[in-house]
Amino acid sequence: PSLFDVSRNYFQYVPHANTRFHTTDALTFVSRKSNAEEVYDLILLDIYIDGPDNIIKNPVLWRKIKDILSPLGFCFTNVWRFDKHEECYQQVLDISTALFKTTAQINMVTNQVILVNSDIDPKILDTKGVLDKTRFDELRTKVPLSRILSNTKILRK
Repeated sequence: PSLFDVSRNYFQYVPHANTRFHTTDALTFVSRKSNAEEVYDLILLDIYIDGPDNIIKNPVLWRKIKDILSPLGFCFTNVWRFDKHEECYQQVLDISTALFKTTAQINMVTNQVILVNSDIDPKILDTKGVLDKTRFDELRTKVPLSRILSNTKILRK
């Protein structure tokens, strides 16, 4: 099955008119979008880390992601951690932290973390107003945003 089918069948993903699901080579995609000067408010990056090139550790990928992320945008990256993946996690963390003003981490119950990167000042993100806004947005989206935000630790300020 395709990743799109998996997302619908196992994670209840329902496409929205403002959402696009791209299943393609990540570096090719972000390079093409960067050259076209397209920007995105939200980028969800989930790359198989034991692939032939382990593209998630490629600094070019991260520079292109920064190029296409809007000034108020966020990039959420699923990264495996611990044991044999700790070195890869640390490389991804080092690269992304060097490029973005804010890097945060959401710890999962599995051996994964979600890295959150943005150029929004972390002092703005780390406020009661943002948490209140996420509680309001939860009602509309049915996504537990405040719980996710409460479990998010800003790693770099």
